[in-house]
Amino acid sequence: MLDPTEKVLPLQGNSKLIDLETGEDIRTYISDKFKERYTQKLDDHSARIKKTCMKVGAEFYTFTTDTPVFNAFYHTIRRRRR
Repeated sequence: MLDPTEKVLPLQGNSKLIDLETGEDIRTYISDKFKERYTQKLDDHSARIKKTCMKVGAEFYTFTTDTPVFNAFYHTIRRRRR
């Protein structure tokens, strides 16, 4: 489960991030190269989780938090019927 901004990373240039757990402000610069590395690391992370799931016979699904719950369940159930 990812927030849509985690999946797409719409930020660009000088950015101020706020840690929701601590309230700490984090200032950073987000370049195109950073976005490429971020996307690659996220894809690699998801692939490792999927590979582990496959090894133990589990199914792996990814959704963003803006996906309605019914749609997520429907997608999951529909894939199992195949």
